Amino acid sequence: MKAAPSAFVMLMLVLTGVMWLKAGEVRHEYGGPAEMKGAKAVFIDTGSQLTVRTAIADTIRKELPGLTIAERIDEAEIVLDFTLEIDRRTAAGGIVIFGGIGTPGSHGGVDIYQPAETTWEYGRGLVYRPLGKDVIRILMEFRGQKSTILQRSPARQFARKFVDEFQKANR
Repeated sequence: MKAAPSAFVMLMLVLTGVMWLKAGEVRHEYGGPAEMKGAKAVFIDTGSQLTVRTAIADTIRKELPGLTIAERIDEAEIVLDFTLEIDRRTAAGGIVIFGGIGTPGSHGGVDIYQPAETTWEYGRGLVYRPLGKDVIRILMEFRGQKSTILQRSPARQFARKFVDEFQKANR
């Protein structure tokens, strides 16, 4: 019969596993928007959402013409990391549009059934300063949404928030 492993051996195996899981993870430090002072170049990371990247870049170019938008992350002092999610849902009831002769509910005219679709846009973003391999310093966080046609897209909200904070830091 084999002896059960000692508590020390078990502890070492668990710690080794935790260290292996943490390998390759990005470490975070925390700062504030004031640390954007003096930055000359930013990189906008939206993954494969190029239209979203263009919307953010257009706002920044318009409002901060002296700030360079880098094409490579290693050319930037600050990184804007943004993700947009779109949620489209069709309501179960729908809308009844009445046409022809008749009053609502009389069915004297032509009833057109059209399901109502609701679209929500959710945006999440971080502004950070890369400090080296696997270390970033978070300067600003953003969460926004668009639920009506009258609101700005979360991408433009994020860009505006960045512009405002950047201008405050560089006064």
